[in-house]
Amino acid sequence: IDSGIYNGIANAFCSVRLVFEFLPYGDVRPSFSIRVFKGPVVGTLDTVLFFLDWGCYLFILAFIANDIFKISQIGPGPHFNSGFAYLNVALYTFVVPMLVLKVALLADPTHAALSTESAADATGLPTEVLDLERLGAKYAEVHCVQGFVLLLSWLKLLEYSKYMSAGMQLLVHSIASCAWECGVWFFMLVVIVNAYGQAFYLAFGPDIAGFNDIYESLSTICIWLFAVVDFQKVLSSDQLIASLLFVSFQAVYSVIMVNMFIVILIRSYHNLKKARFDDPIASEIRRGLHLRVSRAQEWALTLMPTFSFVSGSEEEDEHAVREAAWQHDEKRQGDNEQEVGIVQIQRLVRLLDLLSTDVKVAAERPK
Repeated sequence: IDSGIYNGIANAFCSVRLVFEFLPYGDVRPSFSIRVFKGPVVGTLDTVLFFLDWGCYLFILAFIANDIFKISQIGPGPHFNSGFAYLNVALYTFVVPMLVLKVALLADPTHAALSTESAADATGLPTEVLDLERLGAKYAEVHCVQGFVLLLSWLKLLEYSKYMSAGMQLLVHSIASCAWECGVWFFMLVVIVNAYGQAFYLAFGPDIAGFNDIYESLSTICIWLFAVVDFQKVLSSDQLIASLLFVSFQAVYSVIMVNMFIVILIRSYHNLKKARFDDPIASEIRRGLHLRVSRAQEWALTLMPTFSFVSGSEEEDEHAVREAAWQHDEKRQGDNEQEVGIVQIQRLVRLLDLLSTDVKVAAERPK
């Protein structure tokens, strides 16, 4: 049973499919699926979003061409020294299937029928059966892959933070330079989570909530990595085994793995800071940006009007007080300089006296 609903305000379709599967031994297994997807372009806002979407794809294609040009100029070795180069490869890996799925979605007969009036009669209602379930499934696939593309695109934005300040550049490049070590660390973390997930599943099985099957056990261990652990239910099953597993897990993850990750980042940051790492192009861009910002601030200050909230007599009195204070400071500075000159003259006279005494004693000595 298929049912479709259209919301004209949001320009969105909702497809609901109910399936009743009659098994050979007489049982009936029901299932359902709900698909919500955006309709074809019908308004100004939809048109703007459509062109912005494809404009992002054109930008990504331009980045691909730029990376290919860099590799042809400097070679793959220097280009892949930074972790952001591998991030670009991962981004491009998801972009290609997303474009294929996007084209397949636009070429779908149901989408074409919704986008044109060929499938409608004089009343404006469609006269042929449209498979909204299949169209919604393709729409969900496109958005699933697009979610990874958006995630990697936001992470790529960190590469341009080096144009903000030298500290941000050093921090970001320290993370990018230890990409290989971080990859090994994440692989070790996956092994540890998988090992303890299986151990907890085999030890407690369906007796404790959260360890009913291997997948739920792995998800519980992943939650323990970032959340506060309620260990009372596990202790109620078997205190000895539960305590050993939990203490060993906390020792391996919280004590060893977390500190190892911090050491990797600190060592990379220290090495880059010791080597005085700096990108000359980024430095020039930062200098130019700071110069333009300072000029804009000066120009904005010149446009701001100056206001005076004191009367003329008060301004004259304030000017007289400042002038008297300045004259007093000048006089005190002159007196200090005069005193310093007298002291220096006295020292010079004393040195000359000592020198003459030494010469006189040397002349009176018998030869």
